[in-house]
Amino acid sequence: MIRIRSPFILLFFSLSFVARAQKGEVVPTGHIQSIDLVYGYKSLNSDFYSQFNTLSKSFNSSLPIQLAGISYTGTFDQSRGKPYDGHLTYCQVVPQQITVQDSLKGNINGFVFGWTSWGFDIFPNSNRFDLQMSIGFNTGRLRISQNELLRQKNPFFAPEVSLHPRIELGKFVLSLRGDFEYDISKKNWRRTHFANENKVNLAGIKQGGLSLLAGIGYTF
Repeated sequence: MIRIRSPFILLFFSLSFVARAQKGEVVPTGHIQSIDLVYGYKSLNSDFYSQFNTLSKSFNSSLPIQLAGISYTGTFDQSRGKPYDGHLTYCQVVPQQITVQDSLKGNINGFVFGWTSWGFDIFPNSNRFDLQMSIGFNTGRLRISQNELLRQKNPFFAPEVSLHPRIELGKFVLSLRGDFEYDISKKNWRRTHFANENKVNLAGIKQGGLSLLAGIGYTF
């Protein structure tokens, strides 16, 4: 199991990887490459104290989990020069207040790092429209803060399948991405660093589900 020590390490890794991937890379005609700002929602397969959006109930835009971040989308040079489509994404979970056991309040936050690079463009000959399908993984953690009784974290690792339509408008790109994830990590919460042992026993949670991210980007 991957141990997630710091979101900043993953962010540094993703930016470094993009920089290396672009050096000397020949991008096939018809493939749109861009850096995107993204925002969206994650709906889980299972609920958590009726606090989150789930796939089994009506969507509520005011509920967690909301994501905001940055993404590189384009081609990756793999397998002896053969290009594969995919993305590198880093998102912060937008902090929001939740209530546990009717009266205990805390803030839910965290991060998600996603990487897919084994994919293809369904419309490879179009210079203005991409429909990428790729596989990879999402990883990260949820964390509850602002209440010592609740201060715990729940890391996850989830293989994913991504579907990503994108349209180029001059130097800008509009996109909508759907990530279907299956969490294979443990559902238990654990204490954060330096937290004391006096903690509420939180219900376990699996972070698999569907993430929908809208994006606006700049091509290069």
